[in-house]
Amino acid sequence: QIIDFMQKKFMQLNDKMPKWMDEIHDKFSDPSTHMNIKLFIAKIVINKADVFAPFASTWFPSLASFVINSSLSSNGINYFVRDICILILSWDSYTPSSQEDKRLASRFLEHLMKYTAYSKKSIVSSNVQIIKLFIERWKDSLTLSKKHILEFLCPPNDIGKMSVIHKTTGLQLLSTLLTNNFPLYNPLTDAAVPKIKFYDSLLNLLNDSSSRVYGSAAEVGCVNIFNNV
Repeated sequence: QIIDFMQKKFMQLNDKMPKWMDEIHDKFSDPSTHMNIKLFIAKIVINKADVFAPFASTWFPSLASFVINSSLSSNGINYFVRDICILILSWDSYTPSSQEDKRLASRFLEHLMKYTAYSKKSIVSSNVQIIKLFIERWKDSLTLSKKHILEFLCPPNDIGKMSVIHKTTGLQLLSTLLTNNFPLYNPLTDAAVPKIKFYDSLLNLLNDSSSRVYGSAAEVGCVNIFNNV
């Protein structure tokens, strides 16, 4: 109600962000602001997405940096991170345009990819869908590394049943990139991922003991490998 009052009382007649919102944004962007205050402000923006939508180009960098630099995603893409993602996606007229915003958007997507895997299949599917929506909308603005995909395809040996989840998650993310015309391997963005190791990882999944893994690997990876040889 306070936000509605401020919006009506101090309605702007131009495209400039109103003073009251500018002050909220400055507080949110200040590194010294306590985490709880930032969460409170983010929740206001989430609940009043339409009010903040005209100023998405100002708010996106701050929200994306908040997700990347805070501890919000330390245990995966939780409900709050998901709410922020849905908020940004609701601003459907916004696309990163400056080189700085494009780099930040790419870091933001790579951050989400890093935390996509989860013990529940339904949550993994939800996480992948969110990333898919961002990639479909912003693909011309994104430069994405497959570092985290390779980490999923080659999980450590001590994670038990999560190994299958990691591998299938990596394959789903790879499929999303390929469907949106990202190359299977890009030496410019994937320099940290040796090409042979990346291809070998995909081929090795054909011998995986899980039908979910080798089935997805055959469908996603191998055809593309042979097309790129």
